[in-house]
Amino acid sequence: MRLCVKVWIVCDSICGKRLAPYLKEIVPILIAHNELEVDTETRDKLVRISAATIDRLLAPERAKYLLKPRSRAGPALMNRIPVKTFSQWDRTRPGDVQVDLVEQNLPLERYMRS
Repeated sequence: MRLCVKVWIVCDSICGKRLAPYLKEIVPILIAHNELEVDTETRDKLVRISAATIDRLLAPERAKYLLKPRSRAGPALMNRIPVKTFSQWDRTRPGDVQVDLVEQNLPLERYMRS
């Protein structure tokens, strides 16, 4: 469980459904950079763990940080932002840009633990 929590923190506390497929990629990288020290059997189990098991293991850790699902913008805000669908763009004129914003509101103390 300790290893799962460490990987979860490195991956910005993402949900188990997103973390499970990413483990195959991130675990070897963390091992190569000496961030995780595991034997091959444990590594294989960590890479094959299911999303539901990840969520069960991380439930106490999530509760400790009082993490809630990331919220979406409310209807009042969404009504004030003009949104165009794909068919509404003028594709003959260059210069359209789409920007995605990421919310980072986790406590700093969390990253200072070892």
